[in-house]
Amino acid sequence: SCPTQPETFNGFSDRDGCPDSASTPDRDRDGIIDSLDNCPTVKETYNQFQDQDGCPDFVDGTSGNDNDGDGIIDILDKCALIPETVNGYLDQDGCPDTPIMDGDNDGIQDQSDKCPTQPETWNRFADHDGCPDDKVEQDSDYDGIFDSVDQCLLERERYNGFEDDDGCPDIPAYLTDTDSDFDGIPNSLDQCPMIPETYNKFQDDDGCQDSVIDAKSRADSDGDGLYDLVDHCPTQAETHNGILDMDGCPDDYIPTADRDRDGLPDVIDACPQSPETYNKFQDDDGCPDVISKSFVVDSDNDGIEDVLDQCPLKAETYNGLEDQDGCPDTETSIVDSDGDGVADIMDMCPKLMETWNRYVDHDGCPDVLPIGKGVVDSDGDRIPDSSDLCPNDQESWNKYQDDDGCPDIIPEQSRYKHDADLDNIINDQDLCPFEPEDYDGDRDLDGCPDS
Repeated sequence: SCPTQPETFNGFSDRDGCPDSASTPDRDRDGIIDSLDNCPTVKETYNQFQDQDGCPDFVDGTSGNDNDGDGIIDILDKCALIPETVNGYLDQDGCPDTPIMDGDNDGIQDQSDKCPTQPETWNRFADHDGCPDDKVEQDSDYDGIFDSVDQCLLERERYNGFEDDDGCPDIPAYLTDTDSDFDGIPNSLDQCPMIPETYNKFQDDDGCQDSVIDAKSRADSDGDGLYDLVDHCPTQAETHNGILDMDGCPDDYIPTADRDRDGLPDVIDACPQSPETYNKFQDDDGCPDVISKSFVVDSDNDGIEDVLDQCPLKAETYNGLEDQDGCPDTETSIVDSDGDGVADIMDMCPKLMETWNRYVDHDGCPDVLPIGKGVVDSDGDRIPDSSDLCPNDQESWNKYQDDDGCPDIIPEQSRYKHDADLDNIINDQDLCPFEPEDYDGDRDLDGCPDS
């Protein structure tokens, strides 16, 4: 049909030989544009039977009827006599409809939504009005029961297992005795008169706070509300007076600044705004901490666990002196300022090195070996040439072969200056590092034996 224009192969009328645009409406994407498609939302069944009408058909030669002309054959049309409203909402059922609008996508249709542009806050408070809200429940008496269900708005519930949900105290208020902490237990019977009882079915009659859940597994021998596991005095009741109330020991009140109220004054508290965790692990630093049963406690981090550490809060000084006791120590060192091997305490010349020449060697002072008249000492090392194996090289006075007149290196120094053949010529200068020099007066500095 278009011999001078190439076909656009895009699945749309690819057999007519003409260019076309896929943007031409074809909702069912069967290659037949909607304007020519008798069934624009249902694909054509290409079976060489009425393939140009755009409707699915049957191979037995019968075509699907579409009485309402909505493009959906009657056999698939739930409303065969009423045309489909093509609006992007349930367009395949063949029935007219109106899309359910929910502008704020909160699950409440706009027609029922009082706030169609603001999503509902699902918090079990007026959840069906479609409006966001903040449910703020009042609890005037702070007993944990909201005013909306509290039968005694200004009287706190006493949790004792009897009508604990009505919000009312079950036992008449004590009229003959003072109850300073208002926990329902008179001061005369209250072991913690200034701190209200925690009603959790665990020692609820002692008047003290506690944090245990199961009395069978958490023993509290002295009944002070602190179970034995963390109680430093498990058989002596804590004196709840705001000072060291979590250590479990009786104490006397000493007024002082303690911002985190952990019983440790700020002046000695390493964490003055975070309360100490009393678990027998660094309980004196004032900082919270957590340990497990398998944890080996090493408070000073010196590698020696506290049970073996004689100074558990002071780190060991590893200096080879009593390194296993866990205590810091200072090893007494011998001061030798000039490094000549003579301690300063005995060195008459602590700033000048001793000349080790077997002549007054222990005074720590440099000296000159007396040389008689007519004695030749070419290298000036105070060893006469007649006895000097190295007459032109001075002796190294280091207490190692000091009488041969040759420079040398102490064997132990070979760790730093390697001399594999121990001929006193270090490897870097030795032409024969594995064969010792024979010092025969012939090329004695090359490190090789001469023959």
